[in-house]
Amino acid sequence: MKRLTLLMSFIMMCLASFADLQKDEMDYYLIGSPSELKEFTLLVRSGNTSINAKLTADIDMEGVIDFIPIGYFSDEDNHVKQRYSGTFNGNGFALKNLAVTMDDSYEVGLIGRGENCTIKNLGMVNAKMTSLASVRTGVIGGELYNSKVENCYVIGEVEINTDNEEKGAIAGEAGGSTTITSCFTTYESLTPDIAGRMTRSYAGAAINEMQECGMVPEYRTRCISNIGCHPCTGLCTWQRTL
Repeated sequence: MKRLTLLMSFIMMCLASFADLQKDEMDYYLIGSPSELKEFTLLVRSGNTSINAKLTADIDMEGVIDFIPIGYFSDEDNHVKQRYSGTFNGNGFALKNLAVTMDDSYEVGLIGRGENCTIKNLGMVNAKMTSLASVRTGVIGGELYNSKVENCYVIGEVEINTDNEEKGAIAGEAGGSTTITSCFTTYESLTPDIAGRMTRSYAGAAINEMQECGMVPEYRTRCISNIGCHPCTGLCTWQRTL
């Protein structure tokens, strides 16, 4: 009886929390603060793995130390295997100072495991991702499978701490038919071994080449899709400076 009471209390707390999140006319949850991002994560954790999100502002995650990835997944037996399959639209805004540390075998990133999901128009500025269990680790995704990443960037002070070779700014692993389009990072790699499925996307040393032809010295946000493509790189124009 006591366990049932505790379970019901937890469910009621979650429902009250979820009620605070607003939706737009396209059924996207609107996220404009650290607490709303955490609420969205809890909503996905409750089993709503295909819901969509849209940022409404830049969000500074400085000081948030208990963030759990969206799409909570481990390859180990008897562990949660939850794949996020919705659309996460940054809407031209940036998540700043996001830190995620996992001490178990769960994949690490803003999205731990994404499958058939889309991440687009998102900036990540300063990020620290840590796997103490040496699993796949990325800033945007730990592992993205059959997914799309479009018009995203990862810049600033970027730390990816794992002994696993599968690590990168966009994803630790980008498997299946995952594609990366019009993305860039100042980190050394976007993701390992996906060259055939990357378009107009650059990392590390390649950024220097972009700067030589007048592209990225300022790091901008709010991408205008299919407008103002740069003649040197093919990347779209970024309208709003950070």
